[in-house]
Amino acid sequence: MGYGSVGGRRLSTSTPSPTMFLSGGSPLAVDHTLFPPPQSLPANISIPYFIKPLPPRIGPDEAAYLQKKGALTTPVPGLRDELLKSYIEYVHPYMPLLDLYDFVQIIESGNGTLGRISLILFQAVMFAGSAFVDMRHLHAAGYLTRKEARKDFFQKTRVCCCLILLAYNKNGAGVF
Repeated sequence: MGYGSVGGRRLSTSTPSPTMFLSGGSPLAVDHTLFPPPQSLPANISIPYFIKPLPPRIGPDEAAYLQKKGALTTPVPGLRDELLKSYIEYVHPYMPLLDLYDFVQIIESGNGTLGRISLILFQAVMFAGSAFVDMRHLHAAGYLTRKEARKDFFQKTRVCCCLILLAYNKNGAGVF
């Protein structure tokens, strides 16, 4: 079990509290001059800096398709944090498939200085959290039902998966 440190406290990285890292604001500001948008995306498409750039194998047409299907959009920070809290509290304890401390720190930094995470991993965590997040957060984001929200988050994850397979089969080994 690994340990991190926040505010002088030693923290277990295997089962952190759902609110341990989500303070509502990032201490690091995004500096657009240091972190330009990924080159593989058309100018009208952008993804958050904490998401890894799409690989060069994903051309402009595929990127436009991802954008059209909503796979490049991420929830607003308030909903994102609530989905992440739900994932941490209800999913991660039973399926600890990622280094939660690093994952949350990368998202909180917001600017890629601590690393970046894959788009599919991010979308999958948001989808998993959508099953447990309080409905008031989904309503505030414009979803009428949990089923509608889950369908939307699943669609984003599924489109990412399909494109990964397409890129893999199109150009050989090595993806995201």
